[in-house]
Amino acid sequence: MELIGKGRTAEAFLLEDGRVLKLFYPAFASLHEQEYAIARRLEPLALPAPLAFECVEMNGRKGIVYACASGESMLSRLAANPMGIRRYAHRMAALQAPVHEKQADGLPLLKSRVAD
Repeated sequence: MELIGKGRTAEAFLLEDGRVLKLFYPAFASLHEQEYAIARRLEPLALPAPLAFECVEMNGRKGIVYACASGESMLSRLAANPMGIRRYAHRMAALQAPVHEKQADGLPLLKSRVAD
């Protein structure tokens, strides 16, 4: 397993079969079930989101196995070309807009969380 990313709630590892394991830190273990349920509800909406295959436990930590997105990250492209920030911001907005246009039963409403 190769560590490919770290965040506030979890680490991401590239698995030998090409999938990605998001392994939550113990303090955030309870998030894995909710995140997995959300990912599964997104699948039929055909949004640009990775497929979630299964929940797992490894070394006492909870995790989710996802499909691996291929290609270079937008962040690495921006780091290589900071002058492209406007183009990347527009691209990110274009990717996010369809996500906010779709609805699925049981998904938390981000708009109400952000408003508080």
